Amino acid sequence: MKLINKIKITALFLMTVSLSSAQNNIEGGLKVSFNMPSSCEKGVDGVSGVSFGYFETLYLTERLALQGEINFSEFGFEKKIGEGDTAFTEETDISLVEIPVLLSTRLKLASGQALLGGGVQYTRGDITEWVPVIDLSIHINEFRLNARYINYKDEFGFDRSSNFSVGIGFVFLWYYIMD
Repeated sequence: MKLINKIKITALFLMTVSLSSAQNNIEGGLKVSFNMPSSCEKGVDGVSGVSFGYFETLYLTERLALQGEINFSEFGFEKKIGEGDTAFTEETDISLVEIPVLLSTRLKLASGQALLGGGVQYTRGDITEWVPVIDLSIHINEFRLNARYINYKDEFGFDRSSNFSVGIGFVFLWYYIMD
């Protein structure tokens, strides 16, 4: 692992630990998401897949939250090669372990709250890279509904590949930190 990546991971860990003492609670749970990848390259189509993972949300202040996750994700791409009778499709299956870290702002809703945020994701598997993430999640009681956009750029060998996912999570762990 490169030195800069080690520094980033250490800084995120230390920030989380130092900010947690000022926090009221941490919520953790499981999630499942439906992946819809895409590419801007002509003749390349995304093949849907699924993600399974664990998340924890640390509420830093009344308005800010830090969320970390670890997910196993699968999806793919199909590339049409050739024309007419000689045309064929080449498939690429992608399997990744994803570790996103998101800083979000809390928005109050009539039936719960929403978190709108962004951050970075460390991706390990068919590629090993830090990529940008944008996330919107709606919290209703213990349920988490989310939509996420991940920009993989050209990491899979296709022009401007990305993944849009929608998912549902369920909180089953609560940690309360005493002040």
